[in-house]
Amino acid sequence: MSLDVYFKHDIVRILASTQQTLAQSQAAVPALDPERAGAYQQGFADALQSVAVAFGLIVPGESHQNVVTHSQRIEDG
Repeated sequence: MSLDVYFKHDIVRILASTQQTLAQSQAAVPALDPERAGAYQQGFADALQSVAVAFGLIVPGESHQNVVTHSQRIEDG
């Protein structure tokens, strides 16, 4: 049996890199269907927010446009 230890700053960096990957992918290829692209982006942001809630970086039920920025403020504060 192993002990899993997570540091909040590492989780914030993982979320930031994941968010950056989406941004770079979207910048590289223009969306063929802007409506679907917007829905995908919202779903992606919702998934990152769920991970942030799971690790205690944000409070459940709060809505954040940028989970990574909000998480970094919590970590720095």
